[in-house]
Amino acid sequence: MFFDFCILFFIFYIYNITLLNFLFGINMDKFVQFFLNHIILAIIWLTLFSVLVFIIFRVYFSKIKEIVCIDVIYLINKKSAVVVDLRDRNEYYKGHIINSVNLVSEDIKLKKFGNLCKMKDKHIIVVCNHGFFSRNSAEYLLLNGFKNVYVLKGGIFEWKESRLPLVYYND
Repeated sequence: MFFDFCILFFIFYIYNITLLNFLFGINMDKFVQFFLNHIILAIIWLTLFSVLVFIIFRVYFSKIKEIVCIDVIYLINKKSAVVVDLRDRNEYYKGHIINSVNLVSEDIKLKKFGNLCKMKDKHIIVVCNHGFFSRNSAEYLLLNGFKNVYVLKGGIFEWKESRLPLVYYND
């Protein structure tokens, strides 16, 4: 893909019909000159852009669905979904979704699913603090035969912000 872009870029540059000039009215000579004068900045920009494109494609083509709080409530109430809370035990005891199972990411990577093994055909909702780290664990669950795996967008933080109930343990 990058190679195709480079060839396309070269062809447009040779014939002096630049894509940027055509679309945005930007003079390509100034654009190239800027990149040549600021090569480190250009490399950083291209790296960040590539990472952003990679993340967007990864999320878009992923088999894991990212769902919001209302969808979690529906799946729990109507489909008997199981919530897997990835936070450590202390955070879990400070408040978790009712009937959730506490597993840490390392346990999932080591295939230590506990009672979760019996629930491979159920809907599984993976939850972490803010929704950033749950996707990797959800992918491990998919690879290990779990059929319907979801990730709570925004994690427990979003659940709390929506003022939805949590279960607390008293010491």
